[in-house]
Amino acid sequence: MVRFPRKAALGALAALSFGLLTSTADAAVVYASSVDSYTQGTGITQIGRTNTANALGAEDGKFLTLGRGGQAVFSFGSLFISSGTVYEITFGNPQKHQESVDVFGMLSGVASYIGSLSNAGGGTFSFTGVFDQLMLVDTSPLGGGSKDGYDIDAIKVMPAAVPLPAGGLLLVGALGAIGALRRRKA
Repeated sequence: MVRFPRKAALGALAALSFGLLTSTADAAVVYASSVDSYTQGTGITQIGRTNTANALGAEDGKFLTLGRGGQAVFSFGSLFISSGTVYEITFGNPQKHQESVDVFGMLSGVASYIGSLSNAGGGTFSFTGVFDQLMLVDTSPLGGGSKDGYDIDAIKVMPAAVPLPAGGLLLVGALGAIGALRRRKA
C-alpha cells in the first residue's frame, strides 16, 4: 500500500474540490434551448435570418431575425427567475438602425409583460416571479432605419434552482476528513 503524507493528500483533495466548484460556476445561467413558436414579421429579405436554431445556446454571432412585428417563444429546459439578457446583433450603427422588442415572461402559457429592450439601450431585463418561457415581440419603430426588426443571437436567464455542484460535496467531504485527522492526531 502506498502512503501519502497527510498534508499532501488533503491539499490535493481540496484543490480538486475547488477545481470542480469553479468548473460548475457557469451553471448559474441557462441559455434558450428551444424555439417553441416563431411568427415571422415583415421585411426579412436575406437568406438564413429565419433559422430559429441561430438564437439557441450561447452568443456566437449567428442570429434569428424576428421581422417587423414578428415574435418568438423560447424555452430554457427549466424554470427561471429574476433576470436575463437578450443578445441582439445590429451591424453598423444601432442609432441608425433602431430596433426594439417587448419581453414577456410566460408560465403555463400565460404571458406577463416584463419590459421593452432596444438595440441601443442594452439587452438586460429583470422581473419578479417564476417563468418557463420567454416571448419576444418586435416593436421596432417605423422610420427607425430597421427593415427587418430585432435580431436575436442568444438569450440567457437565471434558473429557479441551482443544485449543489458535485465539487461542493467533495469539498464537504474533504473538510470532514481534515476534521477527522485532527481529532485522530490529538
